[in-house]
Amino acid sequence: MRVFSGYYDQRAGRPMVLFDGQPMALPPLRPDEVRHSPTGFNWGYQGSGPAELARAILIAVLPDEPAARHPGCYQRFKAEIVGEMSREWLMSDGAVLAWFGQWRTTRAGREILETLAHEAAPTEGERGGNE
Repeated sequence: MRVFSGYYDQRAGRPMVLFDGQPMALPPLRPDEVRHSPTGFNWGYQGSGPAELARAILIAVLPDEPAARHPGCYQRFKAEIVGEMSREWLMSDGAVLAWFGQWRTTRAGREILETLAHEAAPTEGERGGNE
């Protein structure tokens, strides 16, 4: 089991997020993605810092899952989980997987997953359809 934790570092004057005891960094962005927060991670409200943390946690647990980077997924994770977290918190990767498993059964989750699957499918030209 891998564990995420967060607390406010009084000396640094900022929130700290650890993943398995090590400071967690913002994930690299793809060209079509935006950085939500200029100051990094945060939690406990519905803002840009919690959006960054929600996306980073989902990417850390589900690195090969395109939905982890989709705003419809990580913004929902922010709204339901990250935005509601207390000043100090712990979360296991299992809790993240459980949330994702539930989310993917929702109407929004199914629609996003279907769209992403369609976008990833090879086109006629890529399949060599000119045979």
